[in-house]
Order: sequence, then C-alpha cells, then structure tokens
Amino acid sequence: MVFKTSRISADRESERADERALIVRCKNGDIGAFDELYKRYEKRVFNCAYHISGNYHDASDITQEAFIRVYNSIQTFRATQIF
Repeated sequence: MVFKTSRISADRESERADERALIVRCKNGDIGAFDELYKRYEKRVFNCAYHISGNYHDASDITQEAFIRVYNSIQTFRATQIF
C-alpha cells in the first residue's frame, strides 16, 4: 500500500506543478492558460456555489464573479498557494 500512497502523492504534486505553470503563464498574459484554469475549476466552483446558494442562477453568477476576481487579481497570486 505504500506504493499506492506514493503514487497518489506524486500525481498530486505533478498536478500542482502543472497548475503553478499555468498561473505563471497567466501572469505573463497568456489568456489560453487562464482558459485552461477555468475549464479545470469551473465545475468545482459552480458546485460549491450551488451548494451554498441552492439556486442555479445564483450559482452561475457567483461562479462568474469568482473567475472575474481571479482574473483581475492573478498578478498577486503567490506560486506557493493552491489555486
């Protein structure tokens, strides 16, 4: 079982490294990188917003607002944080 845990940890670290690379690209003005972040996290953000609001339209608005805020503040995002 140690191998399985090590593999999961390695997979997570690989995913985080890929995420950090996307954030660096976003900071350098790469709109495609932001689009990729959006595609990866839109469903999670929407589901969280829906769980809190209980309303599809409110959850859509919350999700849109969240990504607008991310886009507008990506320059201040620290690479050590998890997106």
